[in-house]
Amino acid sequence: MGHSVPGLSEEAELFLVTMREFGLYEAVEPHLPAEFAAVYEIARVLEDPKHPLTQRLAPILGLTHTPRTAPQESSTLLPLPRHFAAEEYDAELIRHYRDIVHIYPHQFLLPEEIFYHRLAERLLWMPVPHPPQVYGYQTQADIYAPDIRKQKVYLLFDTSASMQTHHRIQLAKAIAYVFLRRNQAELGEIFLRTFDLAVGELHHAYDRPSFERLLRTVLRLQAVGQGTILEQAIRTAVEDIRHRTSLVHSEILVITDGIAYLHVDRVRELLGTDIRLHAVRLGHGQLKLKAKAVEDFVYRDDSEASRLYRKLQDEKRHLERQLVHVSGEQQRRLLQNQLHSLQQQCEALLAQMEQQAYRHYATALQQLCVVYVPVEDMPPSQLVGLPAERREALERAARRLLEQLQHSPTAEDFRTAAVVAEYLSFLSRCCAEAAALQGLAQQLRRHVEQALQEGEYRVAEQRVRLNREERRMLRALGAVSKASLSQLLRWLSVRYWLRRLRAWIQRSVWRLRWRFR
Repeated sequence: MGHSVPGLSEEAELFLVTMREFGLYEAVEPHLPAEFAAVYEIARVLEDPKHPLTQRLAPILGLTHTPRTAPQESSTLLPLPRHFAAEEYDAELIRHYRDIVHIYPHQFLLPEEIFYHRLAERLLWMPVPHPPQVYGYQTQADIYAPDIRKQKVYLLFDTSASMQTHHRIQLAKAIAYVFLRRNQAELGEIFLRTFDLAVGELHHAYDRPSFERLLRTVLRLQAVGQGTILEQAIRTAVEDIRHRTSLVHSEILVITDGIAYLHVDRVRELLGTDIRLHAVRLGHGQLKLKAKAVEDFVYRDDSEASRLYRKLQDEKRHLERQLVHVSGEQQRRLLQNQLHSLQQQCEALLAQMEQQAYRHYATALQQLCVVYVPVEDMPPSQLVGLPAERREALERAARRLLEQLQHSPTAEDFRTAAVVAEYLSFLSRCCAEAAALQGLAQQLRRHVEQALQEGEYRVAEQRVRLNREERRMLRALGAVSKASLSQLLRWLSVRYWLRRLRAWIQRSVWRLRWRFR
């Protein structure tokens, strides 16, 4: 795992190992995902088969068709079974007149003159067999090693702004991460797209390095978009699958909390019989529709009431345009009364269609899915378990890290302290009994901030300076407090105005030179 702090508890070491696996050490970006520690904690919960959340998600987390072989079933590694593909043929031109007995039969239907001409020129076609290719079945190793016979998965991940509430984005990332890690040995190619108001770019895992990149992409997703174009996302996924022969019989997994209109019959026809759709619906519970969502449903729905509503709206807009240009008071009042009557009819129809909209939004996605798992929002106390033994182990680890920072720290120790401080702060916010962890987190941050401000740290009797990359990574890991951040912003502001002043002086000098040429 690289550098580690001596004396850290197994609990803290496991967290740091996972953070490295998440890519928070080797590929630090300007900003880490919000509450990345929450993903780790929820993933811990999902690894517990007895937890109610894990049991609810079991149909999704165990989606693969191929049963996994338990290690105890085979004490010795058996020879890898082989699969012989069917004999393959290619079409080739005849090489000799004797090959006429092997040509494709339909060529005998050609006119006699044309047939003999092609025979003389050796332009007749015949099938030529090739040796069969030999493939190995899935290995017994628990690693990602895709081939065309394994299950192909296309993941659609909702990144709309509503996913930020109730830790939904962290829960969604934990579900995707645990699913991919748990089933990696049985998975073939994996595709990923995000969707909100638009469909995101395509991410593709086809070997071990690309699989790790895709996992890190999932863990760094942010929910900042507006809107949920779920149907367009499904259509895009189906188009990707149809255009790749290696993705035949793929399965689409949707993770969303969105309320989106779906043309059920059209999407079902689009999926056909060879593409299976599954979904995890986050935030399941009492559906609360806004007037805009109901109106959007009415404009998309094909029922008679919806068509009447759209017709009334067209008439209403026509009267409003007439009202702008009318001059007579009597005619104006007549148009206003007609508008008022149309408005009342529209409101009555909209109220009538509200229940129909509720039923559609609540059941449309479920009608299309083979596996559909609704998950209600949970308070943090249910997503994070912190028994006394584990809490004490983390406290001991934090104190041991503080001692390391005070006596003989390294740049790696400061980076570890920044990550651990964020983790302890998250736990203290979720669990009332973990208030002591917040104090330890603040102490860790103070040491890191001091090293950042001074640009150096002590090792024995020597002072070691933090290089530019180390300072950047510490800031990215969230170690800079609000006060330090405000100082940094003020410094950047000063630099900005100095650059503006320098540019203005340069332009002035250039104008003077041009004037006196």
